[in-house]
Amino acid sequence: MRRAKVFAMAALFLALQPGLLASPAKANDLSNLIGNLSGLTNFTDIDSRQVQIERRIRDAISSGRLTWAEGDVYLKQLAQIERSEADYRVSDNKLSTWESMRLSLDLDKLSRDLETHMRDRRSGSVDIDAMQADILKRMTDGLSGRRLTRQEYDDLKYDFDRSASLEALYRQSDNKLDYDETMKLALELDRLSNRLERTLHDRDISIGDADARQAELDKKIQDGLGSGKLTGDEAQQLRADFNRISEREAALKASGRPISPDDRLALLIDLERLNTQIELKLNNSETASAGSTQINVRKSQIETLISEALVQGRLTPLEAQQFKTQLDRVQTLIRDMSQGDGQLTPIESQTISVEFSMLESRVNRTMLGRTGVCPGITGRVAEIEQRINDSASSRRLTDSEAATLRAELQRIKEIAASTRKTDGTFALDSSLALASELERLSHRVNQSLHDRTEIAIDLDQKQRELDTQIAKGVLAGTLTLAEARELDAEGDRIERKEAEFRNSQNGLNYRERLALAYDLEQLETKVDQQIRDSEKEPVDLQAQKALIDKMVTSATISGRLTNDEARAIKSEKDRLTALEFQCRTSDGRLTAGESILIASEWDKLQRDVKKQTQDKERDLSDIDLRQSRIQRRISEGLSTGRITAREADRLAKDFDAIATKESQFRADGGLSYGESLTLAIELEQLTRRVENAIANGKINLPDVDSRQREIDVELAAAVASGRLALKDAQNFRVEIDRIAAEEAGYRQSGAGISVSETQMLLTELDKLQATVDARLKDSKPVWSGLDGRRNEVSAQLTQLEQAKKLKPEDLFKFKSELNRITQAQGAFLASGGAIDLAETVSLVNDLDLLKRRIDSRIGVTSVNLAWDDIDGRQADLDRRINKALMRRMISPIEAQKLRTESSKIHQAEAIFKANDGSLSYFEKMALAGQLDKLNRRIPE
Repeated sequence: MRRAKVFAMAALFLALQPGLLASPAKANDLSNLIGNLSGLTNFTDIDSRQVQIERRIRDAISSGRLTWAEGDVYLKQLAQIERSEADYRVSDNKLSTWESMRLSLDLDKLSRDLETHMRDRRSGSVDIDAMQADILKRMTDGLSGRRLTRQEYDDLKYDFDRSASLEALYRQSDNKLDYDETMKLALELDRLSNRLERTLHDRDISIGDADARQAELDKKIQDGLGSGKLTGDEAQQLRADFNRISEREAALKASGRPISPDDRLALLIDLERLNTQIELKLNNSETASAGSTQINVRKSQIETLISEALVQGRLTPLEAQQFKTQLDRVQTLIRDMSQGDGQLTPIESQTISVEFSMLESRVNRTMLGRTGVCPGITGRVAEIEQRINDSASSRRLTDSEAATLRAELQRIKEIAASTRKTDGTFALDSSLALASELERLSHRVNQSLHDRTEIAIDLDQKQRELDTQIAKGVLAGTLTLAEARELDAEGDRIERKEAEFRNSQNGLNYRERLALAYDLEQLETKVDQQIRDSEKEPVDLQAQKALIDKMVTSATISGRLTNDEARAIKSEKDRLTALEFQCRTSDGRLTAGESILIASEWDKLQRDVKKQTQDKERDLSDIDLRQSRIQRRISEGLSTGRITAREADRLAKDFDAIATKESQFRADGGLSYGESLTLAIELEQLTRRVENAIANGKINLPDVDSRQREIDVELAAAVASGRLALKDAQNFRVEIDRIAAEEAGYRQSGAGISVSETQMLLTELDKLQATVDARLKDSKPVWSGLDGRRNEVSAQLTQLEQAKKLKPEDLFKFKSELNRITQAQGAFLASGGAIDLAETVSLVNDLDLLKRRIDSRIGVTSVNLAWDDIDGRQADLDRRINKALMRRMISPIEAQKLRTESSKIHQAEAIFKANDGSLSYFEKMALAGQLDKLNRRIPE
């Protein structure tokens, strides 16, 4: 629900009621507009934003928030932005202000579209720290880029801190998060991420006129033509491009509306591209001679970048090799382009420059934020040397083995020393070769280390168990024949591998048995997964046999099978039964291979019987059954909201038309075969229309969140007008939050919220709505909403000012506070939709507190403690508990329970104060609400 606050940290201590917590009524003006260039902030952070969005896309795919197909669409859009960036960088490897602006706007759109289309996650396997860092950076960037107001940032930051506090409490016992805790935190952060994206404003940018840039390029073309650096044809081609841009601008101006920033930005970027073309033409002679040199320099720079990253451990050897492969592909492209005269044309040079820019960007983005994903060359040498020494000391390596490994390491060190350049760096091929040598040596160390202990491994027993498991899966129908054949083939491969080991010169050693045992464990995992993830209802072999018997009996009775055909089918069944008995003769069990053979034979027989019966005259005796099935499907579609009432009426009319026709056919002697066939055709057509309507229809049930918001807004209006007391509103709010928690529980299941669950939630909300209506039925408004309350305080201040009962400084302070509340109300309204209950409570409490302070200043005292005097209210609660106990109004057990709850409130207060020694407005609201709850439990 919008702006709902859930105090998760305090909830673990005292089950805080979150409903009456509100955003702070700050005086920040949401209409405070951003300066003309505020949208330019963070335009230079293009690479990090691309990395950030890519991580979000891949996390969404892995957690089930996006399908692979959906994620691939977003990754392709991101790749297109990467391509645009490379195009922009082709001239000087830099981005102009306008190009950076264009890329940032494209990334903004992609980010928002991505967040809009993601579903609830199905997996809690996620890096919570990375999610928090990502959201915090986006919030900070939004604030610094003036895409968030300070009030919006504070509101989001409050929810962010609340989730961080919840994580801290989860980690209190063992500093770890279990799956359920991780899932809850991930869902909280997903909701915060979605809310952040919806809150971010579009960049407010002011883009200058393109006329000055056009004049500059026009002069550059003229000068180039005059100096002879441009030929007449080249100048004409550039002028045509120039005129095309000018004509587009003229068309935009002629439309009668101001040119939008987006259109103006497109014009400026086109002018930048034209400038690049002009520069290429002007420098054509230099390019022809120096193009090859420039490309070689560029290639050398990228090679150095990859090599240094590998040496420093900022790239893994695999990543470095992948980038080297891409670099080789570009080199092949250069060779193919220059086959004629060994030179590249300006356009070809530009193409190669784009490829180099894209590759360099990928390398930089991969390294972004990394301090060392692997030890690097030097670190790897030291690591292997330490392992050899430690293993030799612990006698896990013999002296001879250690000496051999040290000699190999020394050889690699000598290679490194000989291939190192004078500046201390390595060529890319050299660094990759060294990394490969070190990986091989590390693997050799692993192979040489003596095992500390050996475990008992019974390969034969494991193979028998797996064979039995596959056989049972086939017979039970939990494995399809295709799945079983694939699994059985993998088992055969492991058996052949074992036979090869046993037939070798040294026989089957312990390491080889371990490797085979590992293969068998992986196969067992795959078997379990295939059985567990089966989507179809399993049909075991006995059920399949019974189904074949039923098909044969029905077809024989209806005449679709002759007696001879039925006898032939029975003969085949007897053959298969005898085959199964023969296979079970030895030990009473079937192997996986035998089970697959028998199941496939029965499957073939079932297909043959079905084909034989279908090839005969159609059985049309099930018209009533078909009609009943269609009626049921229409009712299901209507009840689940997948078809509208209008669609249901249309389908019902079609159904009634067929029923009428059937009645006409049945008169005067009953249905003929042709009439039955006519009805069957129409019923099949209607069945398709019904199923298509259900499949294409969206769930049209009312939105649960919308119903919650409607009740929330109604309660807010009742509180604002005085028709509902705060304590009564709190009780209703508790019920809303209970339903919201129930909804969250459904969504946390991983499959989202089902139709039946939606219907249950809506039923509960309808009951709550009826209770609210009954409570408000006879209540009369005291004020005309928040405006009435505020006007009452304003009128009181005006009267006191006229009567001079307040000091000028007090009057100024009270008016400033009233103005702050007015601005906060406006800010809440500007944030979208009506003011909700939490926001209303915030404003009502602010107005009540202001009124009490005014009354206190003029001498009107109140017997009640200030609502935000938490310590005073706790002391008063303790006194009331003791007094009620002495008067025997509560039992000692009840008193102890109340004291325990009071102690939890005190603990929560201490936790809240841990950061800066004070309580925020939200925290006071939470604690005050719990104190009210305990006070109501004590008899007066």
